[in-house]
Amino acid sequence: MRYPWALAAAVLFPAALATSVQQLDLKAQVQRSVLAIVATVTARSYQQISGYPWTDYTLAIQDTLWGSASVLPTVQGNPALQILGGPTLVLVGAPKLKVNGQYVLLLYSGTMDDPVVGVNQGIYPVQGGEVQLPSGPVALQQFENQLQTERSQQSGGGS
Repeated sequence: MRYPWALAAAVLFPAALATSVQQLDLKAQVQRSVLAIVATVTARSYQQISGYPWTDYTLAIQDTLWGSASVLPTVQGNPALQILGGPTLVLVGAPKLKVNGQYVLLLYSGTMDDPVVGVNQGIYPVQGGEVQLPSGPVALQQFENQLQTERSQQSGGGS
């Protein structure tokens, strides 16, 4: 969504958010993403943009699977995720990433209230070198290979 008020309205009507989020399989997440990275959240901060509170998650990127991190906003010169909401406006379903947490992130580009593909479906926590999937942990390198294979198949074999 490109309009902060739309997600803010979802706070008032949580059922609307629950019924409007389409479940995306991994293939659809890969197809919709512009950027796929492995990154660690190094800091969390808050700012006001056009009267709305935003949470900034500063990132240290370990690997870029596709796309360019230049599509991400920056905080003090470092790539970051900017998520609508903060201490004064808590949005139902907004991602909450942990400082020092490592993640595989499938992202859209541009400014929007939540840049993560599929309203948080494109966030994959990494612990101890394993991606924590609903089906169970998978080695990070194996998951990266799976994503890149899927991306390659979608682009006709190229990268």
